[in-house]
Amino acid sequence: MATKTRAILAEFYRDFVQPDTERVLREFSVVREEVAEYRRDNERHFDQLYKRLDTIESEIQALRAAVKRLEDEFATMTADRTELRQEVEQLKGQIAELQKKVAAIEAQL
Repeated sequence: MATKTRAILAEFYRDFVQPDTERVLREFSVVREEVAEYRRDNERHFDQLYKRLDTIESEIQALRAAVKRLEDEFATMTADRTELRQEVEQLKGQIAELQKKVAAIEAQL
């Protein structure tokens, strides 16, 4: 009886379990390859994103440097304008004095 049961189980395994197991393993192999391809695609996309981010970071650094130069130049221009205003005010004072002297000379004549 044990031999007959063993023979029946072996036949069941050979006819039903083994073909299903082989089919599942083949399908699993296909799925594994699809996952691997998906992963390779994702890695390529991430590489492209990292490259773009590096480019953007470089451009941001260049823009920051340009803004810094503009700020420095603006600060210099502001200081120069302040100096010029002071000089203009001095010249206005000198012109006012000269006008007074001219008026005094004209009054003497």
